[in-house]
Amino acid sequence: EAEEKSEVAMDAIYSKRIIYQDIQEGALFPCFDASGALQYYKVARRLEERGDAVLAATFLPATKEQAAKHGNRQHGLRPRIEFRGTQWQPSQKASGASLFRDLEFGGVGYYSYMGRRKEVKELLISLLQEDTNKEVLHFGGHSLGGTDAERTMLLVLEEIIREIES
Repeated sequence: EAEEKSEVAMDAIYSKRIIYQDIQEGALFPCFDASGALQYYKVARRLEERGDAVLAATFLPATKEQAAKHGNRQHGLRPRIEFRGTQWQPSQKASGASLFRDLEFGGVGYYSYMGRRKEVKELLISLLQEDTNKEVLHFGGHSLGGTDAERTMLLVLEEIIREIES
């Protein structure tokens, strides 16, 4: 139970704090794995910014040892894709656009996400290609970012169903 709480706490840090930063590919972020050991994530890729406030990044364990540790499922870091939510501070990147996303007529952030869906899929595919152990993938985001994470999970499920039906 303590390990689950630790993992949820780290998820919240990535969904509510890290993804809101101006992160660059290759950047390292410290975190704790389920056993409480200090580990590092690296930013694998970022969704290209287009001023529409659809902002996402993928994270992988920073070292091969951490990735191997991930394979035992009890400890270690799992690959993740994080989406940024609404940013209301004018000094922050795409803050105005994110407020407009909250007001989109078709649903919160729907049209802007659908306009980037192909790129999000490519970002996700690149994450899966880099991850050697494809057992667990974390989707994260807070607020509007959580909505984008859910839409991305649906994208994955649609692909799985398409594969099963063919």
